[in-house]
Amino acid sequence: INTIIGTYLPPLVTDNLTMYAQLPNGIYDFDNTPAIAVDTSRAQDKNGALTMYQNDLYFKNKKSLIHYDGVDVKSIGYDERDGLSSEYLGEITAMTSSWKYLFAAVKGASYSHILTYEKISNAWRYYAKIPTMGLWVKNIFLSDSPDAIDRLWIIYGNYGYLGYFLNPMVNP
Repeated sequence: INTIIGTYLPPLVTDNLTMYAQLPNGIYDFDNTPAIAVDTSRAQDKNGALTMYQNDLYFKNKKSLIHYDGVDVKSIGYDERDGLSSEYLGEITAMTSSWKYLFAAVKGASYSHILTYEKISNAWRYYAKIPTMGLWVKNIFLSDSPDAIDRLWIIYGNYGYLGYFLNPMVNP
């Protein structure tokens, strides 16, 4: 049984000039006329996740993360292990970014994990483990509402309540 863990059409993202959409056959660029900017028809990943990070597009393709700068496509790991323990490896289910970090939720063998990527050091780091076995992350986002304290919010795909991590920008 193949379990869908994300969504067939993840939310659209924009760099304020171009709108991007991810479908199994490619990344679509909606500047003037919809067209495939990056062809992913060989992978046919039905569980898409994409985000803008420092004005570039990042999208998952199976168990890897791809960087697209509008011209070139480059794999940036984390599927190449990058020093991470094998228990943290799995399929990316959600992503968000800040001015400093890209956050990726990963569905591991038993637990979901949050990893961070920093473009300056080109390094992946372990951030946190979702403390309950079997919960997987459907969406993550950053917010400082209502009290001006930064939070990384977690929405689960198989649990009715959400959670958060406080001050995610401080030494993840």
